[in-house]
Amino acid sequence: MIRRPPRRLGVAVALTGAVAIAVCTLPATVASAAPGTDLTSARTQAAHLRDRLDLLSAQQDRAAEHLAHTQDLLAEAALRSTLAEQRLTGLDAGRDTLTDDAAARVREAYRLGGPLGMYGSLLSAETPGEVAARYATLDAVLSLDVVTVAAADLAVSQAAALHAELDRLAQRRAFLVGQARLLDDELRALEESTQTALRRSNARVRLIASRLADQRERAAAAAAAADLAAFGLTGNEAPGSPYGAAAVSAALSVLGAPYVWGDEGPDTFDCSGLVLWSYQRAGLVLPRLANEQYFASTPIPVSDLRPGDLLVYAYDTSDRSTIHHITMYIGNGQMVHAPHTGDVVRVVPVYLTGLYGAARPGVRPR
Repeated sequence: MIRRPPRRLGVAVALTGAVAIAVCTLPATVASAAPGTDLTSARTQAAHLRDRLDLLSAQQDRAAEHLAHTQDLLAEAALRSTLAEQRLTGLDAGRDTLTDDAAARVREAYRLGGPLGMYGSLLSAETPGEVAARYATLDAVLSLDVVTVAAADLAVSQAAALHAELDRLAQRRAFLVGQARLLDDELRALEESTQTALRRSNARVRLIASRLADQRERAAAAAAAADLAAFGLTGNEAPGSPYGAAAVSAALSVLGAPYVWGDEGPDTFDCSGLVLWSYQRAGLVLPRLANEQYFASTPIPVSDLRPGDLLVYAYDTSDRSTIHHITMYIGNGQMVHAPHTGDVVRVVPVYLTGLYGAARPGVRPR
């Protein structure tokens, strides 16, 4: 059975269209306002955009389901129409055959003089057997004519009903094709609106993320500068050891090299592997591990840092066994290090959080 078309299609389309328009006309404060410096406001605006996109996506899914349902109805109507056409073709052929048979029998009857002539032939029979034979022939011809006429009438009636069914199905198909085309247009418009809104949201989120990252970097740099200023670290300091400048130069030559735990160069490094390789290029051999490199060097106060000096970090700054990271100071409040898996050799501001101590390789204690 053909399913009835959705009665509120126009309402559904209007709703999906309204949602698309609503998304395309986001409030100016969300869609086009310049990002503020307030972190909470930026996150709120980004969340608002995502909520809008989620709503549009849900409406788009419902429109797609409605279109699929309409296309199913259209396919069913097309199948029924095809079957009806095939059946009508068969009935037309059968009716033609019955008509030909009836015409042949009429011609035969009139060849014998028509029904009266056939009845008259009974009277001219000379024997009872001949009478019986002619009567059987007459009965067969007349009965067959009645059956033929009835079958032809039934075929004509069925053909008329099928023609009416085909007309109804043709109208049904035209209606469903129109509905499918309308839904397809609406779905395409929703997809375009989705892509537009998504590009706008992605650009907005990237802008917000960039602004937040910039703010974090500035805050970290300001905090590091304040910390270092408290220790009197300003300007471009001269190396504190004869190996420092060469070690710094070596480390800076491999910026961007990937971090790989346990590697000592020349293409990949971990934190202590970078220090080991850099000082080897400078002509000084250091132990392999971070804590051993620190304790093989001369401890110095942070206020006396010079390029090439080492800084070591610990989970517990009162426990030397928790030392886990080592970096190299390069001057002007910056240090070079191999941070962790997934990162690369890079230069960052010196930070004091978790700092266990500073040391200078290649010189004797004062």
